[in-house]
Amino acid sequence: FRAEVKEVLDGKCFVLFVDFGNFHTVHFIDMKPIKKELASLPAQAIKCSLIGVPELLPATATDAFQNYVCNIPMLCEVFCSSPLIVDLHRVNNPSSLSVRKSLTHDNFLPQESDIVNYSHDAANICVGSGMKVIITAVHSPQMFWLQLYNLATLTEFEKLLIDINAYCEKSSLLSSVPLLGQLCCAKFNEDGSWSRARIIGFDEKKKVNVLFIDFGNTQITDFTSLRPLLEEFLRIPAQGVCCSLNGYSSANNEETSYLFSSLVLNKQFHCISSSTTSDGRPKVDLYDLVSGTLVMQQFCK
Repeated sequence: FRAEVKEVLDGKCFVLFVDFGNFHTVHFIDMKPIKKELASLPAQAIKCSLIGVPELLPATATDAFQNYVCNIPMLCEVFCSSPLIVDLHRVNNPSSLSVRKSLTHDNFLPQESDIVNYSHDAANICVGSGMKVIITAVHSPQMFWLQLYNLATLTEFEKLLIDINAYCEKSSLLSSVPLLGQLCCAKFNEDGSWSRARIIGFDEKKKVNVLFIDFGNTQITDFTSLRPLLEEFLRIPAQGVCCSLNGYSSANNEETSYLFSSLVLNKQFHCISSSTTSDGRPKVDLYDLVSGTLVMQQFCK
């Protein structure tokens, strides 16, 4: 099977079988070079996380999860694409409790005492449509975030942020352990303001990794910088749209990401969506509002 070496040990390698997701330690003599044509197919195993899972999970919960899902056809409900956070439903009984709810019902996951939100509407870009946008966060040319530059929506969004900040300055901490995929309010480290966020991971130093759903930037933050998200704060869709630059297929590295960020971050463009990626992100062309120059042309000079 195809594998990726993760660590070299004494006469052995710790490998990931990229088409299945399992790890194993193998001897050097049991490893062979892979032919180019065999490596061209993308890895078939996709790394994802179950929504609603706390930072520390007992072994009994892990065992129960394996019994629920291993080698069983599932329908996948995606809550966040970067990183991939999902819930699962049995194909043969999709109306039954989801895997997350089943684990909670059977007391393998904690009950939720806060108003825990997972789902939210999101702004979208229709294929073929053109609109004015502003780039709010850049990870790479293949993954960056923009907001639709609509004055009516921006006015409503600014009012929402005022309401969120007024609420968070007076509200208490989360009353229960934060859960993976949970929506919440989080404080920006840079300026102390509050905005809507999703918990996307847990740091080794007992901190929380959040994605600000209206902007696309992420940060590691303390538990004390989180607040419950009220239902009324979901009255408008998430403003951040995760996109990919149309026509860009080169490997990402720190230099190309820095160059692309310097060209587009916090700037306005005319945006046209041509298609979508395999995970649903719009592939977009960005045009300078004054010259009409295609950003892809500037980027590839």
